[in-house]
This record gives sequence, C-alpha cells and structure tokens, in this order.
Amino acid sequence: GTAFIVLGEMSKRVIGWWPVNDRMCRLRIKGRFFNLSIINVHSPHMGSDADDKDAFYELLDREYRKCPKHDVKIVIGDLNAQVGQEEEFRPVIGRFSAHQQTNENGLRLIDFATSRNMAIRSTFFQHTSLYKYTWRSPNDTETQIDHVLIDGRHFSDIIDVRTYRGADIDLDHYLVVAKLRQRLSEVNKIQYRRPQRYKLERLKDHEVATQYARELEAALPDEGELAEAPLEACWSHMEAAINAAASSAIGYVDRVRRNGWFDEECQAIWDEKKAARDKWLLHNTRGNKESYKQLRRQQTHLFRNKRRHLEELECQDMEQLYRSNETRKFYKKLSQSRTGFMPRAEMCRDKDGGILTDEREVIERWKQHFDEHLKGPEAENKGDGGNHVSGMVDGEDEPAPTMREVKDVIKKLKNNKAAGKDGIGAELIKMGPDKLAACLHRLIVKVWDTEQLPEEWKEGVICPIYKKGDKLECENYRAITILNAAYKVLSQNIFCRLSERAKDFVGTYQAGFVEGKSTTDQIFLLRQILQKCREYQIPTHHLFIDFKAAYDS
Repeated sequence: GTAFIVLGEMSKRVIGWWPVNDRMCRLRIKGRFFNLSIINVHSPHMGSDADDKDAFYELLDREYRKCPKHDVKIVIGDLNAQVGQEEEFRPVIGRFSAHQQTNENGLRLIDFATSRNMAIRSTFFQHTSLYKYTWRSPNDTETQIDHVLIDGRHFSDIIDVRTYRGADIDLDHYLVVAKLRQRLSEVNKIQYRRPQRYKLERLKDHEVATQYARELEAALPDEGELAEAPLEACWSHMEAAINAAASSAIGYVDRVRRNGWFDEECQAIWDEKKAARDKWLLHNTRGNKESYKQLRRQQTHLFRNKRRHLEELECQDMEQLYRSNETRKFYKKLSQSRTGFMPRAEMCRDKDGGILTDEREVIERWKQHFDEHLKGPEAENKGDGGNHVSGMVDGEDEPAPTMREVKDVIKKLKNNKAAGKDGIGAELIKMGPDKLAACLHRLIVKVWDTEQLPEEWKEGVICPIYKKGDKLECENYRAITILNAAYKVLSQNIFCRLSERAKDFVGTYQAGFVEGKSTTDQIFLLRQILQKCREYQIPTHHLFIDFKAAYDS
C-alpha cells in the first residue's frame, strides 16, 4: 500500500488527495508560486509479469498527465528499480548511483522519466554508499531501489536526497529523505480553544451535589436584583454563578490518553532494541544481527501482551458495568471497542469536488452548506389562510409560565445530553437549589413580557453527524443543533402550551412526534392491510417516499 502522512500546519496546505489503487496515490500541496503534485508509488518487483509492469507504468503515466501543467511534479516511492551510471542515459540519471549497471526495472523507469522530461534526482548527489542504499535483502545484500524523480523544469528545487538508517520502523527499507527548496503558501490560523466539559458524573455523589447547590445558592442574585436588572445582565449573572459553582464543586473532565498500553516497560525495550539495531548497522556481524532479531521478537511479544492485557481490563470494566446496570456506560464502551479510533475529518470538499484544507475555507464551506439546507424557501402565502389555531382570539395574551410549570419542565430535562454554547448541562440546572428555579422563572417571565431573548439563547452549536459515503462531502452529514439548557426550559414551556392546542387540528394520521404514538403503529397497520388484501385477493398500490434530509429545512 501507499499513503501520505502530512504533519502539523502542512496539512492546511493540502488542496487535493487522490487514492488510485493499492500501489499508487497522489497528493497536491499549495505553494506560493507553484503548487506541488506528488505521486507516491510502489512498483512491481523484478519477478513480476511483464504485463503487470506495463500496466503499472501506463497507470503512472495517466496519473502524471492529470497533474496541472504548471505544478512542480514529483514521483517518489519504492520503484524496485536499480539505476546505473551509464553515459547514454544522462541527463535523466546522475553520476552517483549506487549501482554501475541498470536492470530491467531501471530501464522501464528511465523510459518513463525520459518520456516525461523528468530526472531521477536520487542519483545526482555524491554520498557514501552507506547513504545511497535504500533496501536490505534477507541475505544482507543492500541495493538502491527507492527513488525520487522531479520534472526537468524544476530540476534544481531538490537540493539533496539520501537515506537515514537510524529511523527504526521495523522494515527492511531505510528512510529516504529529499530536501526540497520551495516556498509554500501562508496558512490562515484561527485561534479557537475548545471549552472544557464539567465532570457531571460527580453530581451522583450526595456530598458533591450538596456542595454545588450550596455554593450556587450563595452566588445567585436576589429576586430584587433580577427584577431591576436588564435582561442580558440577568442571564449573565446567572450564567457566571452556575459556572463558578460547577468549576469549584465538580471540576472538569480529565483528558484521556489514547494509547493506554504503551508504558515505561514498552519504552525501555524499544530503546534497547533500537540500540541493538544501531550496533548491527554499524558492525554487521552475525552475533549483532541475531541479538537485534531476538530483541525485536521480545518487543513484538511484549507489545502484543500489553494490548491483550488492556483489552482484558476493558472487557472486565464492561462486564462490571453490565452487572451494575450501568447501561449507558456499558454501550458507550462497547461501541468504542467495536469502532476503535475514528479520526476527525478536518477537511471537506467544495462544490466542484476539490479538497479544502484551510480552516477559514472549510468553515465558509460548511456555512454555505447549512445556509442552503437549513433555510427553506419562504412561504409564498404569508397570510393567515388555513393556519389559524382554533380557540385563539386575535390579540389575546397568553399568561406567562408559572413557577410550578418551570419546576416541572426542569425535572423533565434529559440527562447525559451535550451542553450548548454556554457549557451548562441540564444536570447543573436540575441539581441546583430552589433559588435557581426562582431566578430562572423570573428571567422567563421577563422574556415573556418583553418578547426578547438573551443574545446567547439565540445561538446554537451545529454539529454535523456523519451518515455514510465520502467523509469529505458535506452532503453525507446530517446536522443537529445543540441548544442551551436554560433556553430549553423556556422552549419546553412554549411547547406544552402549543401541544394542548395542536390536538384540535393535527390529524390521526400523524404518528411521529406525537405523544403516545410511534411510526411502528403505522408499520403495523400497513402490514395488517397487506395481509388482509392478500387474503381476500384485493389489489393494493403503495407509494414509498424517502425524503433526503427531510427535517433539515
């Protein structure tokens, strides 16, 4: 297989990546004056059929032609080709190859380079043979079969190519490093700090919950202060009080290590094996080679045991959670063990299929996507026609929610839900003192009377949830909006008022989003109809419609 590892800020300069097959992939990087197209390849070895080699170079030629005309074009990888020092092949090859004669695969490589006006730059730099060889065979014979090619127009951009034998990656190939002289584009940095999450599990401890309620009650403003303060100031004071009490009494979630099995013992045997490898490369004796192989086997055995031990501990934890009826934690751990580590997609595609890596461009693309999907077309008829709610009198004022209604809604808030932009989870409101409910009621009444919302309540966090297909395509995600928990108290009160009146005009055909009903009821009815019609030989016609992103607009 072939792949690219792009580190740090360099990943922001990637403007395209195309996996061709298991032997080839292509990467495009944004430069200041010229972009770079890099093709990573793994050529068939000497013993492969001629047809396979021909097919490989035909595919390589097609991919090369796909590179934009003015790009700096580079081909790297394991080409399984020994290139010699023959005069007739210059200037495609240099005078400092590790071999005197070119083999069959080398001739194929030279033919490709000649047809595309490229130079095999790995043969142009004068190094000792130690830094030219790229592969060690099982019989300890060393050859140069990994190469770096560049188009002739940018010949001088590569200023050095050599191997670094000290890089220990448990392969028979050495690390080949090419130094490239090229100016890259500027990267736009966005300063963003992910908010910390509170350790809400600690609220199950009675002492912690009591301490949180006590500190919050002391920090909350009095009702008189809330009555006189502006709307924004009321919510800001309440938000600051909740966050201060939560950070003091509960604390934040600790960062979890990803690889929990790699410990000091693993590091020690890794260092010991690397020292043995360096000794073997310096003095190639049978004893040094056997010592290195033995330590490598010990390392592999230790790493395997460490991973198995960690898996056993995780299974024991899941079993304990299952026995203690911690269903949510059990299924969360089970899901993590099944899926493993899932890398986050920090890039996306534009409308034309190109890859966007710059943070500002990615954010702008997502904004464009949600603007198109979440903002449905305005209704052509903005009048009352047919949408008037029965039982309502025009101009009639709906009374504000009572204290009892607010408390009932707070009790019904769901636990274990992601917090909104303010970072306040539903548990922090539910476990608060009665004074918090009174302050929240006072704030909701003020919102009800003024018909205005705090600015923070108007904002939600849109989270794209991956469904299927290409992870870089925005169309393959569905969006959920995470709202502030305090705003949910107000919206749930409004929902309760509307639900009572909705019963008068929502038909019995509606099953989804209706209390006491489910779409499974409709599926059951449809199945009964099909069975009876088949029994009495009555023809039936069915229309199934699958709406894409049905609730996004």
